[in-house]
Amino acid sequence: MDIGAAIVGIDPGTTVGVAIVDLNGCVSRVFSLRNPGLNDTIAHITKHCSPALFTTDKAKTPQFVSKVASVTGARVFSPPADLSVEKKRELTGSKSLKTPHSADPASGTSSLKRTANIAIKNPHEMDALAAALYAYNNFQNKLRRVDKQILEAADKTKARVLNGETVESIFETNKKPEKPPDFDARLQKQNKENVRLRRKIEALEKAPKKDPDSKYVQKLEKARELIQELAIGKLIPVKKAHSAQFSDLVSLNLNPGDVVYIKSGKFDSNGLRLMEARRVRTALSPRRLPCSIPIANAAYSKLTTFEDFSFVHYKDTDILFEEAPKNGKNLDSKELENIVESYRTKR
Repeated sequence: MDIGAAIVGIDPGTTVGVAIVDLNGCVSRVFSLRNPGLNDTIAHITKHCSPALFTTDKAKTPQFVSKVASVTGARVFSPPADLSVEKKRELTGSKSLKTPHSADPASGTSSLKRTANIAIKNPHEMDALAAALYAYNNFQNKLRRVDKQILEAADKTKARVLNGETVESIFETNKKPEKPPDFDARLQKQNKENVRLRRKIEALEKAPKKDPDSKYVQKLEKARELIQELAIGKLIPVKKAHSAQFSDLVSLNLNPGDVVYIKSGKFDSNGLRLMEARRVRTALSPRRLPCSIPIANAAYSKLTTFEDFSFVHYKDTDILFEEAPKNGKNLDSKELENIVESYRTKR
């Protein structure tokens, strides 16, 4: 079961210990994996939660933990000093463990009750759990302040409803304007691709000159044309993936604002979560995908490739599935004639 946002403790090694603690400090799950790879570890974790914070019992973050956090887009927290054995036993003792069943949603607090469904099977699991609980304790006061603010806001909203306001009008009034697109970030990405293309041109220009009709000259002209279209924002660089499955997306090193071109309609929940966590701007796909990022209809986009570069026209990212033309691809001759005739009439 996916518990939503959580703190995840990891103890790396031949046996990887993992502990998942929700944002109320309740221990959700503790398990260990034998010789897992990076992708397997992430897949097991994201099956049970959406990692908000990764943590370890070491002051110096292990490389494996940093990689897991980097791929999922979560932050890493480390204690100021390595947790001692005594401290870990104190944190993971049965009297310190909480489960979701012991939480009191009305007060936002949890009573300390012994749990029967959390069993620590090895030292790796104990280290992971200690790390997760230590991190929760570090942020506990801030998280409780958030709970308090939410409860107070909820009470005020309920009072307004009792005074005759509608729920819709309240939330429409309180709704903040949408954040404008981060054009600076997009421009920075385009500039990076521009630099890469210019380097490619320089390499081509330094190569031995051949006849005007050669592939060399055609390639050089193509690169110059792409730089111009990229500079004015007509083309957008994209990252290509065979599918929206985690195994295909994880190697792309996705960053906020990226546009992803997905060749097939296959997907899995971990792949969709990865795109959401990395705040992908748009995914171009041959089918709708059940996630929160905009999905543009790849059927109406044309992929331009050059060497290891890939681009789409900027308008292609705006054709979302719910906005896709109904009469775009599979028209029979009669339908096409009707459209043409309608156009002529309007002219």
